Amino acid sequence: MTAEKNLDNLSGFWTGVYDYPVTHREPVPFNAVIEDVGGALSGEIVEPNTFSQAKERELFANISGTRQGTAVHFIKTYERVPRGGHSLVYQGTLDGTGTRIDGTWRAHAGWSGPFVMNRSTGKKAEIEDSVERALELVKSR
Repeated sequence: MTAEKNLDNLSGFWTGVYDYPVTHREPVPFNAVIEDVGGALSGEIVEPNTFSQAKERELFANISGTRQGTAVHFIKTYERVPRGGHSLVYQGTLDGTGTRIDGTWRAHAGWSGPFVMNRSTGKKAEIEDSVERALELVKSR
């Protein structure tokens, strides 16, 4: 896939990590599947359960949003957690190669923090490398 094609369509598998605004919590890795239809984004995110009292080891969320040029905006809404419908707003910028999104998430409670996502082919080694790079980027902020 060419860089131009990557900029025109975010569809595919992404790995990433988000961080909290307080230092006593570790960054959280996540995987996302995004469908981009003419700039309208939809998809799903799965991440380890680091905050919910639910017994599930992983949390699932739906995403919906938009891409306009390099600006990316989506809302992540958690499913099947005691506070079902809990939503976060993500705003980021797609890099010039169409393979990385850097930005900030925010919650209604006023919390916010950085996130980074890397496009992936879905191969295990690439996913592990992508998560490691994302963790390093978030920790360096």
